[in-house]
Amino acid sequence: HADAGSGMEMRSVSDYQAHKIPVTRGLGTLAHKVEQLAPDTEVLRRLQEKLPKGATAALFLDRPVPPIAADTVSDQDTVKLVDTTSNRFAFDVSAGRDGYFVFGQPMLKGFVATVDGAPVEIATANALFPAVFVPRGAHHVVFRFISKPFFAGAAIWFVTLWVWIAVSIRRRRWLLPIFAVLSAAALAGLLYASVFKGPSFGTIYSWQAKLEPPSSAP
Repeated sequence: HADAGSGMEMRSVSDYQAHKIPVTRGLGTLAHKVEQLAPDTEVLRRLQEKLPKGATAALFLDRPVPPIAADTVSDQDTVKLVDTTSNRFAFDVSAGRDGYFVFGQPMLKGFVATVDGAPVEIATANALFPAVFVPRGAHHVVFRFISKPFFAGAAIWFVTLWVWIAVSIRRRRWLLPIFAVLSAAALAGLLYASVFKGPSFGTIYSWQAKLEPPSSAP
């Protein structure tokens, strides 16, 4: 998030700052103590509460929480970022117990997510972060941001280019098919690189946490 006053901060980030709640969070983390809680004002109030010594803070979701089994397959959780582009973050996640994977970026309407290649519903966690349910075991979690203004801009660019080409070579009609192929290839390459499978930035991120005893899980 941007610093206050830059005009780039989101409402929810500003709310965190107003309540003196830390905004930063790991890029990808797992939570097993999860509760449904609304509205945002109540979530922020609970986040301000001082926890008893040794207690783990709950993750508050804006929708019903499915049953989270206490069965464990490992005594720890691990998260590793394996691919990142301008609009995509892919993680290899190993969950010791059923829980929620929390993506440490402010929630935006353009986010879509998959777990092991299947589309999943995104919940808003702690009134700020996108989160998806992951069952215990190893999974591949991908968050992608799909920007409608970007697609609109690409379409305008394509139409503008074609108008310019048509005007520029109106006396050489035989060039139109060539330019049509080249411009379509350029647009396809732009969309492929920026939305679907662009080169990875090579960002390194890893997270690991030891699970609490099953008796302390909900």
